[in-house]
Amino acid sequence: MSKLKALRERFKLTQQELSNKSGVNIDTIRKWENGMNNIRNANVSKVKAVADVFEVSIEELITDDE
Repeated sequence: MSKLKALRERFKLTQQELSNKSGVNIDTIRKWENGMNNIRNANVSKVKAVADVFEVSIEELITDDE
């Protein structure tokens, strides 16, 4: 499971709710969660917007636990 998906589920947010709160397109969030697009290569402002929703650093959001 992606770090993004784990955080989203821990905060009990749907992908749509995360999209609304962060301003990041829901399709982008889906692709990040499914590994179709690597969040590490994404636009920094979009990653920061999502990290801000979870009150974590960009590094924490993009770093795998493994």
